Amino acid sequence: MFEDENKDSDNETTVPAPSAEQTDIPTQETDTTRMPRIPHIWKVSALVVAVLVVLGVAGVVWSTHFSTTVSAPTSSSSKATTTTQTKTNKTTVKWTPISLVSPDSSIYKLKQGKVYCTANSTTVLLPQANPATFKVTGDYAKDSTHVYANCDILTKAYFTSYSNNLASAADPATFVVISDSSGDSTPYTKDKNHVYYNDSSFVSIVPGADPATFAVISDPSGSYAHYAKDKNHVYSVYYANSYHTVILPGADVATFTVISDSFGHYTLYSKDKNHVYYRNAFSTVSVPSIDLATFTVIENSTGHATSYSKDKNHVYYGTYDSFITIPGADPATFSIISDPSGSHTSYAKDKNHVYYGSIESIVPVPGADPATFTVYSTIKVNSAGNEYDASEGSHLYYQGVLVH
Repeated sequence: MFEDENKDSDNETTVPAPSAEQTDIPTQETDTTRMPRIPHIWKVSALVVAVLVVLGVAGVVWSTHFSTTVSAPTSSSSKATTTTQTKTNKTTVKWTPISLVSPDSSIYKLKQGKVYCTANSTTVLLPQANPATFKVTGDYAKDSTHVYANCDILTKAYFTSYSNNLASAADPATFVVISDSSGDSTPYTKDKNHVYYNDSSFVSIVPGADPATFAVISDPSGSYAHYAKDKNHVYSVYYANSYHTVILPGADVATFTVISDSFGHYTLYSKDKNHVYYRNAFSTVSVPSIDLATFTVIENSTGHATSYSKDKNHVYYGTYDSFITIPGADPATFSIISDPSGSHTSYAKDKNHVYYGSIESIVPVPGADPATFTVYSTIKVNSAGNEYDASEGSHLYYQGVLVH
């Protein structure tokens, strides 16, 4: 099916091909922590780049967002698995007395009997801090009277300023960091009064969240899957100048679950008894007109989820800000195209067409025959100086565009 990559070698040179991370759409961040700093995880505009930095997904392919060190399954599956998520609040994160904290391992430091904090290369004294009761975990700290985050004190005035919410100060006696089911910290914390979300710049109160029943949703591997819930609501992250946690409209608490891939890692898709949801760079949206019974996330040849999905009627594609039904795509024969090395690419095909997916859109490749379309492991250059990453007959293509 694939042409000889060394054909016409006298007239061609090869240059390294961009990796999948450079050409595909970032999926779930491959920041190995998957949080607590969102990723996350899109190079279209300055805003999108900023989103990626916050998401922790910069340089990560959307369709390979689910990378792992676990060996691929011996046989790949086109159907991602779905499992019930944990509902347990874990608070296994340990607090370490400031006197035992290594100066090189924390933003908080004890010097000459006083507590200092370093942020943005600037070290400041925390005059209110009580060294005798001051304890640290990650970027959080607390003593007998205050809670600290990112060198700020979480006072009532702080929350009024950042959250526009007349709330009480964080309570150090009951303040804890919420972990995922593997025991790793997440962006969420809570005390007896509120649940809080930390986007790495500031801490905001999660409106209406119930601290007693609030839990992050973990995938089967134990990692935080970017959703949370309490007895009343499902929560997702929303971006508008900064990240906040909001109620996911219409989501059913009892049946909401993230859809995972063959490795048990979360994908950009989730569902409940009524809807399928897609998480883009800015928010989570309910996808209309999906057949829930047959909906699956399409995996690549290594068993990792991509941003393609399908049901019995249609094939779908998720971009950085939207969810697209691919016109005319055949669900029964649709698949991701791998290059000769076995790595997946930005190209896909069905019995009728070849497609190229970018972070913005999915388009048919003009004139391409899916039976003979060839994708290369490296970018090639012909004698006329045309770069191409695929060919079909005498046609050369680069990122889905006919170049010769």
